[in-house]
Amino acid sequence: MSFITTVIEQVHSNSNGLTDCPVCLEEHDICKMMIPSCNHRLCTGCTNGILEASNKVICPMCRADCHVLTTEDMESFYDVSIVIQNKNLIIQDSMVDPNLYEPEPNRLDTLLEGGVVFMGNF
Repeated sequence: MSFITTVIEQVHSNSNGLTDCPVCLEEHDICKMMIPSCNHRLCTGCTNGILEASNKVICPMCRADCHVLTTEDMESFYDVSIVIQNKNLIIQDSMVDPNLYEPEPNRLDTLLEGGVVFMGNF
């Protein structure tokens, strides 16, 4: 499993009007749409769903593997950023095998039992 490496860019708003999302077929404000590098427009909810399901954005229209998402809307930018951040944290946590590390011994208990505790970098 690898980290999500999709880049999200926020651009200045110059669009107005409504358009349909090709996935959910709902009408959305154009400036709130996510634009993958293939230039198809997806709503934020569908973009988040794609990221949740596959850890990357594959355009449902042309099947392009999109590494850059663009949006004009600050809220959409943060919504997708949070999904990517949370997914990457889950991936990071799953990469650590807790069985690889022994718990650090309690140094005070070791000293009280007459053992030796080494300090410093070795």
